[in-house]
Amino acid sequence: MVAAVTQQVFIGFKSGVGVSSIVQQASATSAASAITCPTVALGDLIFLWDIAAGAAALPSSVIPTDFNQIQEINAGFQRAICSFKRSLGTESGATLTGMNGNQLTQKVLVTFRGTDAFVTCTPNTFGEEFTANDPSPQTVTVGAAPLIVLGCYRSNSAAVDPRTFTVGGSPAKDGEVAGPSNLSYVAWKLYVSGAQNVVVDMDDEAGSNILMSGYIAVT
Repeated sequence: MVAAVTQQVFIGFKSGVGVSSIVQQASATSAASAITCPTVALGDLIFLWDIAAGAAALPSSVIPTDFNQIQEINAGFQRAICSFKRSLGTESGATLTGMNGNQLTQKVLVTFRGTDAFVTCTPNTFGEEFTANDPSPQTVTVGAAPLIVLGCYRSNSAAVDPRTFTVGGSPAKDGEVAGPSNLSYVAWKLYVSGAQNVVVDMDDEAGSNILMSGYIAVT
């Protein structure tokens, strides 16, 4: 199931400098239906990787209030969603409610900040695969910078290792955050110019494996 790609727009003061740098600002993880938003400022990008597994039924699809779904995939009794929000600057410490699985729930939230507050955050359509085998490598074909390339990994049985994230065959991730028990990860590459395609991949960790990847353009 693929959701419509959404652009969030803010009309307000800009210094005229534009996005000359992007930094990963803060992160949070959770093994429950709710996650606490870390400290954010107006215009930050908030990205959430949310996975839920049920014992006998597929967990309901839920994204936090005012978030925009980028991509969703499900199979059997498991569902994974990535979503985002352009911060209003009021979410610091807020409780964000997403999916809840009675067998397993995993959330990884990551925030990013530009030189100026982001005015628009526009995701492309993320690649996705849910398999009991080794996921195929996903090539993120980038658009014009500035943008943030994201790789989302998940296994239900073992720590995800390795987590491949390469440009031209060489390791290229700028950072990553591990979810509870290292069963889920979000990795990223930040481009303010000269964006290059990124290949995201993972091994078969036995059980089920989920891989998603794409980019969010920012201005």
